Amino acid sequence: MSDDQIYEKYQAKAIAEINQLGHEIAEVLAERHPGCAPVIGTGHPLADIVLIKYAPQPAEVQEGVAFFGRAGQAVLKSLQRLRIDPLMVYGTDCLKAAIDADEDDLTQAREWLARELQITQPRLVVTMGEDTREFLDSVRFPLSVPVNGPRGEISKWTPTIEVLAVPDIDQSLNDADACQPAPAARLAAGAGRADRGGRGRGRHRPGAPRHRGDRGQARGGRLHWHAARIDAPDRARGGGDRVRDRGCGHLLGGRRADT
Repeated sequence: MSDDQIYEKYQAKAIAEINQLGHEIAEVLAERHPGCAPVIGTGHPLADIVLIKYAPQPAEVQEGVAFFGRAGQAVLKSLQRLRIDPLMVYGTDCLKAAIDADEDDLTQAREWLARELQITQPRLVVTMGEDTREFLDSVRFPLSVPVNGPRGEISKWTPTIEVLAVPDIDQSLNDADACQPAPAARLAAGAGRADRGGRGRGRHRPGAPRHRGDRGQARGGRLHWHAARIDAPDRARGGGDRVRDRGCGHLLGGRRADT
């Protein structure tokens, strides 16, 4: 069996699991919160980098896709500045719907996030905002330790996953004062072994090819993945220039914590 065939099997399995999770989320929300639309994670199913926000915004709820709207557009622009291939990224929200979550909802949301991380198996998790970092701390994930590094510094979360805490992107986009100069080192430093210098490159799994840029493509600010509804951050409706001028690329900046 060739490397390409092995990789295709990895990817097909991840796509199937992500889609199954999406169906389960929709079914549970329909039962517990009738009328609340689910907001599903989006991006590469075997991402090197997972971006996590706490709760979906109206544009995300309307489309049913995490990071749809201004946040997604800002992320794409930041990735372009940092020379990170958007096809290496997966984005999701802690809460999968715009709800006033009770303890049962939070418990279920933790289970869903843990499954997303188990499927994608990222190298780096970026938590956007203090609520998100606290939520990640509450997730039961094998071999994980508390996320206690300073904001903007990369620290170990598990033996194979690092975490970077950054400001809440939604709040920052609504507050120009939150946009301050970036730390000198960038997200790519945290991605480390993720081959950020090459276009369309990702983590090399045993027996898997290093190049996966041909598996999907970026079109019109939206990430598309074949055979799966994980198409993602779309345009900021009429707000593209505002996002660009705000200079929020630092939201994905960070430096590695001394160990």
